[in-house]
Amino acid sequence: MRNIFFVIFLTLFIYPVNAQISSSYIENELIIWLEKGVNAEEFAARSSQGTVPKRLLSKRLNIWLFEFAENTAQREEKMNNLSLNNQVRYVQNNHYVTPRARTPNDTCYSQQWAPAKIGLPDAWGFTTGGMSADGDSIVVAVIDDGFSLNHEDLSFWKNTHEIPNNGIDDDKNGYVDDYDGWNAYDNNGNIPTDSLHGTHVTGIVGAIGNNRKGVCGVNWKVGILPVAGSSKDEATVVAAYSYVFEMRALYNETNGEKGAFIVSTNSSFGVDSGNPSEFPIWCAMYDTLGSVGILNCAATANGNWNVDQVGDVPCSCSGNFLIAVTNTTSSDEKYADAGYGVINIDLGAPGTEIYSTYPKNSYAYETGTSMATPQVAGAIALMYANMPQSSIRAYKNNPASFALLVRQLLLDGADKIAPLDGLVNSGRLNAYNAVQKAQCTVNFTNQTVAADTTVISCGNINVRNVTVNSGKLTLKAAGKVNIISGFQVKPGAKLEIIEIK
Repeated sequence: MRNIFFVIFLTLFIYPVNAQISSSYIENELIIWLEKGVNAEEFAARSSQGTVPKRLLSKRLNIWLFEFAENTAQREEKMNNLSLNNQVRYVQNNHYVTPRARTPNDTCYSQQWAPAKIGLPDAWGFTTGGMSADGDSIVVAVIDDGFSLNHEDLSFWKNTHEIPNNGIDDDKNGYVDDYDGWNAYDNNGNIPTDSLHGTHVTGIVGAIGNNRKGVCGVNWKVGILPVAGSSKDEATVVAAYSYVFEMRALYNETNGEKGAFIVSTNSSFGVDSGNPSEFPIWCAMYDTLGSVGILNCAATANGNWNVDQVGDVPCSCSGNFLIAVTNTTSSDEKYADAGYGVINIDLGAPGTEIYSTYPKNSYAYETGTSMATPQVAGAIALMYANMPQSSIRAYKNNPASFALLVRQLLLDGADKIAPLDGLVNSGRLNAYNAVQKAQCTVNFTNQTVAADTTVISCGNINVRNVTVNSGKLTLKAAGKVNIISGFQVKPGAKLEIIEIK
């Protein structure tokens, strides 16, 4: 967002009021810089050019976004008339701005097909991940069999409030010597190393980007919290998730002094044909993690069956904070040996022939739903890195509700592709769409609602000229719902406004 505003303001300073008209602009909008003290509403009423103020861009500078109230006929003539008004400093079109796609210089990036498929180069034009706008070090908890902690292309989160190997629970979180993370198999802080699977998964989430080495993760710089607990038995799974829950809960309770700012988990294990009713504690862990603000990404089975019919744990669990993922190919087909289900599988993501990190500073290709799921867990972390400070603070104030909002934005941004019709309930992951939605303010304008409609924004929702004839209109915002003008709800229709504080 900062890049976009920079381009707009640069344009304002370079071009005078009679700047050349470009075709790459929003047809019914103008940006007008009014002189100090000029009231925008009164100016619009007196100017007779058919424009009305839509949004204040700078209070201090008195810059406004205007829109044409009726039509844009004689647009150039109207712009010229506005430019001659002595109350106007500058007037210009509201140009479309193209994010600057970024391609990392990692030596093996050319062997990675997935980033381009899910729009990561464009997403990296907004953010490469790592920090929130409020100064939090963003963390993804990867629950797997082990991790190559010394890999040159990986950056693992460290619990700096814990002194390693002194046999003392220094940070009083209930876990002794968890400086590197947690080993839920053996109930200690000794992470199993040289794991092929966990190391490969970790690289997909967050291999260091643009370091002239190896590969590039979805995030270029994100903290990975390694938790060894990949389904040796169900008790180990519960113990692994419990550690993640404790670390995020501690972060919330201490205002970031201790714990970890974990926004998502990644798991690549489960029970084929499992019935969730037999796993109530495992399934309940996802809503428990969600209560402190964590979304949970889970890989479905590596078998070509409908999990809606045969079952799957955890993907058939009913938790609101769970995102179930299947494996797609470079041609956007579901991989032959990957589970599906329009009810229980939320997304497809690239998981076929994925090149990522391996032990001993090496790299290799792997295929499976295990490779698809970390694409999603990583995309969630990237979304939080691109949010404005107001959204991050709204998240901290109401972590559960905000996490559900982020989940919906992620799913809404998925690409609806024909090969996944009837196989998943959203589409194929599009990280660019998800990241773009994470910085949003929605202008809901000139709409007639005749069926149930939900408008979601991680920022504000500005409403103008909207009529709800029937059904229910739900406006859900992390910022404010601003009813500006021309809004009405007909008898029998419903309006629900949810502002996430």
